[in-house]
Amino acid sequence: MLSLRPLLVVTGSVHVEGGDEWESKQRPNGVGRGKEHLKVTIDRTVTKDRRQANVIYLDFYRRLRKIQLCRTPFGALLDPSRKTELLAILDVMDHKIAAFNAESKTCQLTNCVVWEKLAASRQAGVAGWLARRAHRDGEWRTIVRQLDEDAAAA
Repeated sequence: MLSLRPLLVVTGSVHVEGGDEWESKQRPNGVGRGKEHLKVTIDRTVTKDRRQANVIYLDFYRRLRKIQLCRTPFGALLDPSRKTELLAILDVMDHKIAAFNAESKTCQLTNCVVWEKLAASRQAGVAGWLARRAHRDGEWRTIVRQLDEDAAAA
């Protein structure tokens, strides 16, 4: 079994709610078929608030991607030395989200991001997933080797 060095895992997301409107329209479907055949089309409009919320959402994930080691179904893995950077990112995002929610009328953002030390059953799950992934994909072998070598050196 793969033994991982101490890591942090970040799970969750920044949730965007509202800001888009759906409208359905009906029109005749084709020529010569009669008026009983209607085609329903759905038109989506996105508000300015929703576009601003998407920018905040994507900014968080870009910042997180810069400091993460890799992304797994269990969350993003980070080196513990990057904890201060992670906390700074989360603090900035909390302030941006609070400011956005105070002025937005049609859209709301919620910060549902959680970070923790990788341990116990989650650590075993991540190690198993990484081992299976490395067995199938050569690109992941280098990542797993790096994580495993660091565990042996510590």
